[in-house]
Amino acid sequence: MKAFLPFFVLWARQAYLKAGNSDAGDSFGTSVAVSGETVVVGAFREASNATGVNGDPANNLAHGAGAAYVFTRSGTVWTQQAYLKAGNSSSNDWFGGAVGVSDDTVVVGAWGESSNATVGYPVVDAGAAYIFMRSGMLWSQQAYLKAVNTGVEDYFGSSVSVSGDTVVVGARSEDSNATGVNGNAADNSASNAGAAYVYTRTGAGWALQAYLKASNSEPGDNFGHSVAVSGDTVVVGALFEDSNATGVNGNPANNAAPGAGAVYVFTRRGTAWMQQAYLKAATNGEGDLFGSSVAVSSDTVVVGAIYEDSSATGVNGNPADNSTSQAGAAYVFTGVGPPLLTPLEQWRQLHFGISDNTGDAADTFDFDQDGLVNLLEWAVGKPPKHPNPYQPVVVRNGAELEFRYSRSLAAFNAGTGYAVEYSGSLAAETWQTTGVTQNVLSTEGDVQTVRATVPAGTERRYLRLRVTAPQIILPLP
Repeated sequence: MKAFLPFFVLWARQAYLKAGNSDAGDSFGTSVAVSGETVVVGAFREASNATGVNGDPANNLAHGAGAAYVFTRSGTVWTQQAYLKAGNSSSNDWFGGAVGVSDDTVVVGAWGESSNATVGYPVVDAGAAYIFMRSGMLWSQQAYLKAVNTGVEDYFGSSVSVSGDTVVVGARSEDSNATGVNGNAADNSASNAGAAYVYTRTGAGWALQAYLKASNSEPGDNFGHSVAVSGDTVVVGALFEDSNATGVNGNPANNAAPGAGAVYVFTRRGTAWMQQAYLKAATNGEGDLFGSSVAVSSDTVVVGAIYEDSSATGVNGNPADNSTSQAGAAYVFTGVGPPLLTPLEQWRQLHFGISDNTGDAADTFDFDQDGLVNLLEWAVGKPPKHPNPYQPVVVRNGAELEFRYSRSLAAFNAGTGYAVEYSGSLAAETWQTTGVTQNVLSTEGDVQTVRATVPAGTERRYLRLRVTAPQIILPLP
């Protein structure tokens, strides 16, 4: 007989954090984020006129300039490591209204920032975001982000999130009538529709990778009120979206539930983004503000609905009784995120660093100039970046010809087609497979040697291996 003790997880407060320059009205704790042993706290009403990292906080001459504070843990002891201010800190920027952290990278939103960057004249409350990088224990500002379509009261930076080398910034009151990914941002006829912007880092440089809008973008939805990113998945909340759809990927056409709210999931393949899911509460209610907060980790998304009204308690209670006004709720969705790469996409990623069928990795591109395009290199199990001329073996065996070739087992198992064809004249209409049989002679690792038996006939024979993959057919010379 064996006895097992129950496993308990005990939680206890480890630290009580306050700003090093705590002052009345600073609103320290407006936003928080954590990654490993690092915590970031925003204080969007902090008033010092300091700029940059670890400046002098003594002079409170910049009301509402805002600040962010970085704390780190050693063992069980927490200490303030950095006091962050915008490099162009100014009154009413609200720097620290949103914060995010991933390892040694911090992003801070300042939705009231009004600089003349991008357009040459001040744009009130256009907003900005700032990226700080840690080297050792020292922090420095690495990037200053502005929307490409800067507009008055767009509130770019009202939400921020970071994962590795990817940052997403929400602009909840952006006005363009674009929809989907990388649409036309020039027509500002959809007031407060909202947008989100994805930036990526290469080396120490940041660049815009995608401009995200809801697929059913409409005025007043406030898409971008909340954002989150994990790896290749971005989640964006639109808390004032009005459709009466429910669940996942419902019909957004009927705006019969004002302020119900919605959440949109976008995924990245290579460098391309697409909307993967449109999330609504299962019991969609008018004014619930579903999407007021979002979080994502791997394939799990959490959505807050701060004004949901049900009287349910705990987990998976009955949401039908709306007798507890604005009690609020949270919803967990699973199964989101980028689809798995196909074997061919994995091969491109391995050899070229991208999974897309484009550029050096394109199926029809011959990177190493050895006579085999990339698709054929993959199909026959050859490396695409090292010239390695491929020559099938052909021998006569009585009334038959034997055509021996190699093939990648991974490619074959993925559904790649291999057909040995013969012709007497090379004319396109004369190639045929009648009477051809194939069998595997040997398998070494991922490469098989295959023997195809072809009727010899009495006339001249030309042989070729024809490789087929989805939407592409290429003959091997």
